Amino acid sequence: MVSLQNKEQTIATLGAENDNLTSALTSAETRVNELYADQGRMEEEMVARIEVAEKLRAQVRELEKEKRDVQRRYNEQVSHA
Repeated sequence: MVSLQNKEQTIATLGAENDNLTSALTSAETRVNELYADQGRMEEEMVARIEVAEKLRAQVRELEKEKRDVQRRYNEQVSHA
């Protein structure tokens, strides 16, 4: 009789532990999915920032070229005046 009660208690304890572990696993899976979603958003944001930086670099290069052209024309005008 005592042995049966011990087995039932063990089964109940293991069942409760199994439920706790299942709950913890579900929580961990949810958190992992949230982290993957965050990572995806951060990667998209990083791509967008890189694109903006590349466009700004191109604009700077173009402005520097225009500045050199203006400076050259100015120097030519000054030297011919």
